[in-house]
Amino acid sequence: MVDRPKEQLLGYLLDALEESEQAAIESELKQNPKLLDDLAVVRESLLPLWVAQPDFTPPPGLAGRTSEFVFTHPEAARAGPPVPMAPFAPDPAIAPEPAGNRGNQASWLDVAVAASVVVAATLLIFPAIQASRFNSRLAECGNNLRQLSLALTQYGDTHEDYFPPIYAKGKLAGAGIVGPMLVTEGYVDGSEWFVCPASPLAEEGEFRVPTIDDLLSASPQELASLRGRMAGSYGNNMGYVENGRYRSPRNLRRPFAAVMSDVPGLLSSGYQSPNHDGRGQNVLFECGRVSFYRTPRPHVHADNLFLNDAGMVDAGSHRNDSVIGPSWAVPRRSGGTPFVRTRL
Repeated sequence: MVDRPKEQLLGYLLDALEESEQAAIESELKQNPKLLDDLAVVRESLLPLWVAQPDFTPPPGLAGRTSEFVFTHPEAARAGPPVPMAPFAPDPAIAPEPAGNRGNQASWLDVAVAASVVVAATLLIFPAIQASRFNSRLAECGNNLRQLSLALTQYGDTHEDYFPPIYAKGKLAGAGIVGPMLVTEGYVDGSEWFVCPASPLAEEGEFRVPTIDDLLSASPQELASLRGRMAGSYGNNMGYVENGRYRSPRNLRRPFAAVMSDVPGLLSSGYQSPNHDGRGQNVLFECGRVSFYRTPRPHVHADNLFLNDAGMVDAGSHRNDSVIGPSWAVPRRSGGTPFVRTRL
């Protein structure tokens, strides 16, 4: 059997042959392995053209402007006016193909190109959407902390610049008592300010900061749950110990002293916050500044946000040692012991 010339194979791949020729080649392909190899070679040579064949929509008036350019060209002027052509009359012997049958079946290459476009769009668009969502939630979380900063400043204005006290014993004990204090005394107009949109708490749905009355009237079982949610998605300054005496946190407007932050994750490496996908934490400082840090220690000389100078999750070792603790954390008092003894 004579091998088909490559021109016919090319016509077969481009669907440019008569129906009878197409059928003849398909029949021969089933019997001639070499013809299959030749077809593969031709198909491979066409791949660059198929992959890079965009469809272009011609601009309006292109045909008219092209004709005008051709007729006004010097060579066309010397050749004289164009000769009118007879009107086109279709051959009645050739039945036009119904419009509905054209392109009904997409080739494997069309499907592959479409899939490639979808994959490329996924790789480009989805990360951008995720980054935009991350930044939006990060900004909203920072705005929450700025609102809480205003509430804390107003509280301090009527309490000699002291932030809400952190009790060592009783039903109001815990660093998160800041939340119920601000809500109960009207410095915050809603619990939503205590929910970081990028925190696990935000996925739970509606959240309400417990009031002082809620805590005082709670049963032991209820109290354990309420104490863990007093400050919502955030942690609070645990105060410090000076000359063996515990001191409540006070607003001295220092730009390096942390007041609140995304809640520390005591089960994660370095106690990194679980908020923001564990990629860092927003931090509120006494001066009112809010900054995002990817580690609990912004730089080598900075204070660790979640550990005191002794490497403990506890009250600071001195006035400039700011430690952010979770809501339920009770700082050490004189003669007491740290609630967490783990060192890093």
